[in-house]
Amino acid sequence: MADKESRTEKATPRRRQKYREEGKVATSREVVSLAVLVAGGGALCLVLGRGGAELMHVSQTMLGKLEQLVHGGSTVWIGPVVTAGVLLLLPVALAGTAAALGSGLAQTGGLVTFKSLVPKASFLNPLPKLKEMFFSKQAVISLLQSAGKVMVICAFTFQMFWQELEAMVELGNKPVVAILVHLGSIILRLGLRVVLLLALFAVLDVVLVRRRMDEQMKMSKQELRDEHRNYEGDPEVKRRQKGRQRELSQKRMLGQVAKADVVLVNPTHYAVAVRYDAALMPAPQVTAKGSEEVAARIRDVARSHGVPVVHNPPLARSLYGEVKLGGLVPTRLYGAVAEVLAYVYRLRRGLR
Repeated sequence: MADKESRTEKATPRRRQKYREEGKVATSREVVSLAVLVAGGGALCLVLGRGGAELMHVSQTMLGKLEQLVHGGSTVWIGPVVTAGVLLLLPVALAGTAAALGSGLAQTGGLVTFKSLVPKASFLNPLPKLKEMFFSKQAVISLLQSAGKVMVICAFTFQMFWQELEAMVELGNKPVVAILVHLGSIILRLGLRVVLLLALFAVLDVVLVRRRMDEQMKMSKQELRDEHRNYEGDPEVKRRQKGRQRELSQKRMLGQVAKADVVLVNPTHYAVAVRYDAALMPAPQVTAKGSEEVAARIRDVARSHGVPVVHNPPLARSLYGEVKLGGLVPTRLYGAVAEVLAYVYRLRRGLR
């Protein structure tokens, strides 16, 4: 693993994909906490809105039976109270759980992986992990963030209740329903302020988490070279492979020279082998071509197999530059090629 100081290059797409496959993605706990708070609070408001009368009845029952419970009276009424409490808290718990899962998946792009749960040998030595949790720079930053968040929330809470102190003192002479309604209003307004504050913390945390992940994924120049070699292949190996492929291609091409009708040369720079079979081809075909050393090899193969070598520099240059290997002679060069082929056919008949 490269030292942190040497990791100066941005992560490549393959590096990012590898981190995703290992479950290492930028996720903000603040976003999850905010989602749980909003979903749970919303579910609680809905439950209270629909079952407010039932909750009020349960509260009155608890207050009315409190003295009886203290003096060892009957506890038959506890069952309905517990049932009402469960029915009240269950939707809140379900909403919070769904929000936690949804916000987590939203941040990871739907990624679900269990690789982080696979036991590793490093788990046998917890000291590095404990050092990272309690003595690292990130641990200090997380502690300061949490402390700052708690302090700001406490300040908001204190300010809210300080403003409502006089009104709360006057609640002593009012009915229980009025007290609960007023307290609910205070809690609701405080909750909205806290949600806005946590939203701000979540945005800041997302920025910090992504920046931290980018820093963690940075690569050294050597890692970039290694990745390129692993995925694209070693340049030296690729060069040798291309060389072998080029040699095989040349061997196949030189094998076609023996079947050619004529080889046109320039006289030393270019060589083009032409073959024509009226029964199979609509026009003469370039079966081999090359320059310099390859041209010399084409000439040698042609002479060794008795293929005529004709010096025609203009035609050789034109065919070499305009016709691909295996391509047909263009219409404008038909006449020149036909003259050469006619000469070769006459030469062959004369030899016979």
